[in-house]
Parts: sequence; C-alpha cells; structure tokens
Amino acid sequence: MSRHNIYFLTLSIFTVLCLLLVGVAIAYRSVTGILLAIVGVIIFMGIGFMKKKQLREENE
Repeated sequence: MSRHNIYFLTLSIFTVLCLLLVGVAIAYRSVTGILLAIVGVIIFMGIGFMKKKQLREENE
C-alpha cells in the first residue's frame, strides 16, 4: 500500500467515524454534537478532495 493510499484510508475512516457520531449525537439529542460531527465530516471530506485534486494536478 502506498503512502497516498494510507492517507486516504485514514481520512475515510475519520469521515465515517464522524458520520457515526452524528447518529450517536442524534440518539443523545445533542445539537452541539450533531453540528460538530457534521463540521468534522465536511472538514475531512474537504481535505480528501483537495489532496486528490493536488495529486491529479501533479501527475498531469
């Protein structure tokens, strides 16, 4: 497994964990937890998309 694959795997695991935390926060009826988990999903997915774009531009 290359270094980039491990990086993307780690980002995807964190994204899925944040999605799971949304469900847990809903179960606990915590609005703050829901918002923080959603922000985490947006941040981790955004980092992944930016890195993917950067790698694609380097290979061109």
